[in-house]
Amino acid sequence: MEIRQLKAEEYSLVLENLNDVFGKSGNKVVDFTQLLPKIFDGSGECAMRHFGAFDGEKLASLVGVYLMPVVIDGEKFQFATVGNMITRPEYEGLGLMSKVFAYGMEMARTLGAQAVRLGGARHRYERFGVTPAGNSCRFTISEKCVKYHRPRVEIGFSPIGEGDMAALSFARRIYENSVFYVDRGDEKGFFRSLCNYSAKAYLAYRKTDGEKLGYILASKDQSQVIECHALDSESVWDVLAAWRLALGKDFAIDLPGAEINLCRLLSYRAEEFSVAPASSFAVFDYMALSRRLLELKGKEVKLPAGKLVLDIAGYGRFCLSYDGTTASGEFTGEKADVCLSPIQATRFLFGPLMPGMTEKEANPLANAWLPLPLSWCNQDRG
Repeated sequence: MEIRQLKAEEYSLVLENLNDVFGKSGNKVVDFTQLLPKIFDGSGECAMRHFGAFDGEKLASLVGVYLMPVVIDGEKFQFATVGNMITRPEYEGLGLMSKVFAYGMEMARTLGAQAVRLGGARHRYERFGVTPAGNSCRFTISEKCVKYHRPRVEIGFSPIGEGDMAALSFARRIYENSVFYVDRGDEKGFFRSLCNYSAKAYLAYRKTDGEKLGYILASKDQSQVIECHALDSESVWDVLAAWRLALGKDFAIDLPGAEINLCRLLSYRAEEFSVAPASSFAVFDYMALSRRLLELKGKEVKLPAGKLVLDIAGYGRFCLSYDGTTASGEFTGEKADVCLSPIQATRFLFGPLMPGMTEKEANPLANAWLPLPLSWCNQDRG
């Protein structure tokens, strides 16, 4: 079978097959224009983000490769999500899914991705270099914790609509103040991202004068807050506490591990908290990501100066250095402190477990520096 990129005029072919196969597997009606409006916008560009295996003229299997620019503490990186994979029922058992997924991963690399993020069963994708990694901190905001840490001002909430340009511009601005975020584009693209998975965004404002304070993005049933942004960490707490008071029931929020100061604050105020992988990742550019995330972590956590030499199979040997302020990386011929496979390296560098819990040979410096706060917001799943 031929594997090729879908053409701009084949948008309906992509959409119809995704809706049909996902609908049948879940025994429900699925509409990807509602599920992922940021991606499935009716454009030919959307169709061309997909690659399919064709049996003659018939689409047999499909995968999407969605480039997602990421900004880490002001520096731009190129990530990609590889997902929305299907095989038509009549072609199951032929190994097409593996072939198409491998093709999608190689296309992501070819298109310049420094890392790929995806969901799905862990053991299905580990042979492609994908493993759970990164840091996501879940906090439960309860009636009890709000009782002891009430919001400093009275806060109201109003839904943010597609035409609310003032609210969208404000929300986008404070979202882009984050130390780790996916670039969602202009206000239109930002709003479409907020609408993924039927989520709903609400502007948080001070009731006394209407001043905008932040925004909350809640799941459809409001049982979870997907993201919350405000002008500073204390204001984020004010908005979360006010939302608990308005909602009248407890909820959870997953915060990116890169938001170290905010996670530190909530660890003292939330009813419960836990740490989990941010998602599953395959890393292509270990040195660049490690360098930037080490420097970011050093801004919030006191880290010792030093250097760590890592040898990663299929990638190379590089020296990661930190002088107490600035991190740097360069390929080297020095003796390696640790030799790792790509999956071992991803877990070793980016956690969420301490490196000594993943590799017995981790030295004291690695245990002091790592894990690095690789993050993700699942609203940008693709």
